Amino acid sequence: MKIKLILSLFLGVLVLSATADESAPNAVVVEIRELIQRLGDENFVIRERAGKKLLQIGVIAEHELRQATRSNDVEISLRANALLSQMEQYLRDSQSESVEAFVKIYSIETDPLIKLSCIWGLASPLPDYCEDGEGLFSLCRIVRFDKDGVMRNEAAKCLIAFVPFGLSSREKWYQNMYRIFGQNGDDAMLDLIHDYVSLRTDINKLRKKTETEVEKRAIESGESVDYPVKLPKSKELEDRLRSFAADLGKFQDEPLYSTIKSGNWVDILVFYALAEMYDELGMIRERDEVLAKALTMREKLGRSSQIVMNDFDDKSMNEHFRTAVFLRMKQRINWAEEHFKLVIEEADSLLMKTVACLEMAMIKHLMADLSGAIEYLEKNSEIVKSEDFKKLFNDSNERIKKNEVQILAYKAQLAAEKGDWNEAKVIVDKTLEIDPYEIDTIILRFKICERNSDLGVYKNQMRSIIDRATFNIRNDMERPGQNNTSGLSPHVACNQAAWLLANTNGDFVLARDLIEVAIKREPDSSTYLDTQAHVFALGKQFDKAIEIQTKTIKLSPDTKLFRNALEQFKKLKNNK
Repeated sequence: MKIKLILSLFLGVLVLSATADESAPNAVVVEIRELIQRLGDENFVIRERAGKKLLQIGVIAEHELRQATRSNDVEISLRANALLSQMEQYLRDSQSESVEAFVKIYSIETDPLIKLSCIWGLASPLPDYCEDGEGLFSLCRIVRFDKDGVMRNEAAKCLIAFVPFGLSSREKWYQNMYRIFGQNGDDAMLDLIHDYVSLRTDINKLRKKTETEVEKRAIESGESVDYPVKLPKSKELEDRLRSFAADLGKFQDEPLYSTIKSGNWVDILVFYALAEMYDELGMIRERDEVLAKALTMREKLGRSSQIVMNDFDDKSMNEHFRTAVFLRMKQRINWAEEHFKLVIEEADSLLMKTVACLEMAMIKHLMADLSGAIEYLEKNSEIVKSEDFKKLFNDSNERIKKNEVQILAYKAQLAAEKGDWNEAKVIVDKTLEIDPYEIDTIILRFKICERNSDLGVYKNQMRSIIDRATFNIRNDMERPGQNNTSGLSPHVACNQAAWLLANTNGDFVLARDLIEVAIKREPDSSTYLDTQAHVFALGKQFDKAIEIQTKTIKLSPDTKLFRNALEQFKKLKNNK
């Protein structure tokens, strides 16, 4: 699925096209293979230059390098192995550096704001390719050994509120927490965390057992599984959860904030950690009570509070914006939606309102509600066009342009959904005149061409657009990270490229290799898995597409767009 992160409508889009001859290797692959052959050249300088170029290309070359490790040419095999090790070490080092920096700053600083910021930095879930959630052990050390009650309190809340997003990383997070807090502690805080991780671990075990049983029955009956799977009633777990909730309430009311306030967004997320467990055990009344509390929380010490996260200079709504972003990334889309609505209605910051509108448009898109997405983009346009916004931000014209392009893109898709292909064609043409690299619009244009074999000139125009997009992504792939023009990482670009190839009858092998690079980086990303499922559908491997899309829905059960895709793959399989 097309990536749309926070502020993504303001970013340039990377795409990679299908080649005109589907049987021919893509030019990118051809170049990589040529460079790999040069790794075995007799000339040392040529070998070194080829290695540096492959490192510059980065993760795109990973698949071919792994193949090269089995080369009969010993020089090529050794150098391919060395290059892969360098790439992997770079990824590990780049993620560990942030954790090390937070720990070092925390150990030498006396300013409480900076120390709390370090705790929040350690708590914020790092990407799922990090080792076991790298900030976890540092947070545990603060809880166990720090003499400052405020810092211990905040670190303890973070352990409860934050876990990595991916299933495998989450499992490791809880396993490590259980190893550290598996025994009752010698004070109330350690007891609280012990009770939480024990409860969370047992709920996970029950979920895994139930899912295995349900999935086994589904295989035998040929029926599909409706995720999330409903857990059987467990009075023992319910009683333990009520006891934990009572202790948590006492903990959150501790008078540790007489001189300092540590940011209510963490407090709100603690409520959501509790609400998730209520939700899984089917304790709906208790869940709804907690959700109501989370939505009504405000900064207890008001605007004079000494410490508040202040990204948008709007202390009254900042905690709700941060909560919403976290919930959306955690695939709790319905819960995130309520906080974004609150921000749009009540925030003073115009910038915060615009970003919340973009987030809501993305959520509506995920829910297959294009009319709703257009509605929030139009709200965003009203704000960005206002004189107050223009006075504050001199890039308002560029924001308006990007927003209008997205509105047109959604309107074109909506027209196609309604079967009005002539209207869709008109809007597509207008959209691509403004932004020739809007991926979903290029895909829609391709579908329009497929419906009408008489559109030969139209097809040639579309091919020209894709070729220009290919040139852009090729340039950016050669300048990884901050040096490229789009600002997107190679892994996001891999996903974008695979998505385009999958939806325009592109090169299946190249699309498969590209999305594998992205998934290796984040194996539990529902966005990347959705793209992979579409790629396998491109290759006519519908059973594999259905299997992967089922996993996607398991990770993101609220996303209607993913469910629609699964039904589409099943129809394609039956019509094969």
